[in-house]
Amino acid sequence: MSSKKKNQLKVQLVPTESLAPYQDNPRHIREENYDKLKKSLEEFPTMLDVRPLVAREDGTVLGGNMRLRAAQELGIEQLPVVFVDWDEDKQREFVIKDNANFGEWDWEKLANEWTDLPLTDWSLPVWNLEQAKTIETVNDLDNDEWVGMPEFETASDSFKIIIHFESEADRDEYVAEREMQFNHKTTGAWSTWHPFRPQRDRNAFEYQ
Repeated sequence: MSSKKKNQLKVQLVPTESLAPYQDNPRHIREENYDKLKKSLEEFPTMLDVRPLVAREDGTVLGGNMRLRAAQELGIEQLPVVFVDWDEDKQREFVIKDNANFGEWDWEKLANEWTDLPLTDWSLPVWNLEQAKTIETVNDLDNDEWVGMPEFETASDSFKIIIHFESEADRDEYVAEREMQFNHKTTGAWSTWHPFRPQRDRNAFEYQ
């Protein structure tokens, strides 16, 4: 029994200013979701008490970097922390596994039992639920009721490769060499199919 107590990690309440973010953190957050995180902490500060940060003994945070940033900006003076004494390999392993999304949302259950809550404000992408329902409905239609319309694809129907470039020039050179065509372009991302599939003219679809 005594050995178990000795090995237990303790939660300590420490000054927020004594903590620092993990500079090599591969995880980031979109500003719109970060704003929602800050709002959540303002409205439900007890969340911090039951979900302590994880940090090295020097105060570098390995788990909870976004919460640390939000707490700093909100002026929260103290945070609960569990300090660990791990080697570099164990630290890197934790950073990845702590941020990995192992579970999946049950969209049907959310739609039936959780719609009374502001899920969008809590950074839950509930639009996926409506999208999934639309895709299922359209794909289940009989051919004679949906003439000329394409079969919609779900996430499991396709596979993706994401390529990052150091500069726009590198991207343009890569695209030019391969004479690539794209279905959709935004400031930071271009998407296409391989082999290339021209985007269909929705006005040409016939619905009976």
